[in-house]
Amino acid sequence: MAGMTDQRRLVLASASPARLGLLRQAGFAPEVIVSGVD
Repeated sequence: MAGMTDQRRLVLASASPARLGLLRQAGFAPEVIVSGVD
């Protein structure tokens, strides 16, 4: 549909700096929300 923007978001439920870095290198901008579950 013309004029619509993509409103999806990527949530990373991990505090891992390595995972965050890999996603950023791949062009993603994840929102980090740590789940608190091990």
